[in-house]
Amino acid sequence: MNMNHGQYREEKKPETAKESLTPEEFDSSLKLGYGALMGTAIGHRRKVTSVAITPDNLRSLSASDDRTIKVWHLENSTEIMTLSGHNDWVRAVTVTPDGKQAISASDDRTIKVWDLATGTELFTLTGHTDMIRSLIVTPDGKQLISGSSDHTIKIWCLATAKEIDTLIGHHSWVRSLAITADGKRLISGSYDNTIKVWNLKKRQELMTLSGHKEAVVTVAVTPDDRRLISGSTDKTIKVWNLETGENLFTLKGHKEPVRSVVVSPDGELLFSAGNDKIIKIWKLKNGQEIFTLQGHSTIVRSLAITSDGQKLISSAEDGTVKVWNLRKDDKFWSVKAHGDRIMGLAITPDQKYLVSGSFDKTVKVLKIKQGEEVVTLKSHTDKVQAVAIIPHKMQAISGSRDNTLKIWDLHSGKLVKTFYSDPRQGHAAWIRAVTVTPDGQYAISGSVDHKLQVWNVAAGAELKTIAGHASAVQAVAVTPDGDRVISASVDTTVKVWDLATGAELLELTGHKGTVRSLCVTADGSKVISGSSDCHIIVWNLATGEKLFTLRGHTGRVRGLAVTSDSQYLISASEDCTLKIWDLHQQIAIATFRGADAFWCCALSPDSQIIVAGDYSGQVYCGKLADLIS
Repeated sequence: MNMNHGQYREEKKPETAKESLTPEEFDSSLKLGYGALMGTAIGHRRKVTSVAITPDNLRSLSASDDRTIKVWHLENSTEIMTLSGHNDWVRAVTVTPDGKQAISASDDRTIKVWDLATGTELFTLTGHTDMIRSLIVTPDGKQLISGSSDHTIKIWCLATAKEIDTLIGHHSWVRSLAITADGKRLISGSYDNTIKVWNLKKRQELMTLSGHKEAVVTVAVTPDDRRLISGSTDKTIKVWNLETGENLFTLKGHKEPVRSVVVSPDGELLFSAGNDKIIKIWKLKNGQEIFTLQGHSTIVRSLAITSDGQKLISSAEDGTVKVWNLRKDDKFWSVKAHGDRIMGLAITPDQKYLVSGSFDKTVKVLKIKQGEEVVTLKSHTDKVQAVAIIPHKMQAISGSRDNTLKIWDLHSGKLVKTFYSDPRQGHAAWIRAVTVTPDGQYAISGSVDHKLQVWNVAAGAELKTIAGHASAVQAVAVTPDGDRVISASVDTTVKVWDLATGAELLELTGHKGTVRSLCVTADGSKVISGSSDCHIIVWNLATGEKLFTLRGHTGRVRGLAVTSDSQYLISASEDCTLKIWDLHQQIAIATFRGADAFWCCALSPDSQIIVAGDYSGQVYCGKLADLIS
């Protein structure tokens, strides 16, 4: 080989940050099925600002700027009826505990009560002097409480359709209301940046909670009445002790104003949404962010959860109402591992640890069994694009947009060395992909500079540059005998190279878009490629013949992994699905939907464990046998 040496540095003091989760803290109930989008209800012509669910969990209701309330079948998102009668934006909707009546509030300063069986308007309540922004019914179903831009809270008797009392104390719009499960305390959030807790029986203010820097637009209470949650336009969520008024902790995951918060029926999870178009899921025990749901294209205005905790409803400014599956699926565990998309995954030879690389510039090591984070490896100065395991060692190699490769000792968490390319011979742009030969001697990296680089792992030497692609290299793989390297490119081709000489042996053409992922069967007879054209092609590696094409994904195919017996293929796509294919039958035998676009996948050395990473930084893990059973 041409010995054009690059440089490496021994790293004595790597920067690591241990942020472990104990097995007790890891929520193993969050599976791949968790957060899957079940359906979208389309019918409103303008913003949907409030949603509610009937107690039987069969229907959902939505209130809109188009002046209507719609009632939907929750299971299939089809419309049942439209309630019309308001003369302005309908801001809030709720349902009585017996499920017989719907109640709506509007900018027309009225509250309307509807018969949910017939859609008939029963009566109208008037008394507020400005827009009505929030509604809640007491647990016994006897009283209705409304909050208004006139700075007041009104209490109404539903049996007589009469106003009972008015609570005065806020200095600006009353934007949100919640009530404790025992019906004794009312909580109100206001544009005066405060939260007030009221004794509902005596109609007296108990305390005022201050801490938000901007308007409090949403409040919720845990089922045990011990904690209060508030969301604000200051982009934060605060969790309070409802007895003492102490601010327990503040959640800062949203990048824009928070519009809605709801608590799961078991009190374990908090769901939040806002102007950043996403829904976040948190553990209320410690404030840990554990999941992000993406699917809305505009501001998310309102959330509601079914009483059985099985489904979440969200509404947005584009007039849509979405239904999310919250059912547990014991086939996968998942954990929020990174703060940005995961670009590469690998499993150690002992199958105990998972290594992930992310756009957040870090490499993480997780225990596969529990999802527990062992260590965060920090040394890259730009996004980590790829990771691979060095065979026969507990070491991993990572490639980054900082144009470097780094080797990590996974026992100690230490950075062993950094490879720096000689700009005259090596990479002139960021590294997109990396793989290691089966004997662990050589690493091969692919770059946006259109080239591949071959490195001596032990010596840190840059051995050879392989050029031939007309555009950026997106993926690299090596045959089981270590003799050939395969590369995939934006130029839509797959190329096969002789590792010893750097000579091009084959060019495989057939994809109509960027080829983004590669894997090779264990016998070395086939190479499999995934592309932006949404297709997967299986090739004869000896002749370059296209054997067959797998079609089924509707988004770019970002990751591929094949089992050691060459029977099953795992594919990860931007269409938010993982698919398992039977290569003998040439069909998809299982599809699993995640909460966001999948960016990569990998298999354990014994092919029993599947791991995948998504756009939001979530890692998923499951057993192949469970998934195909």
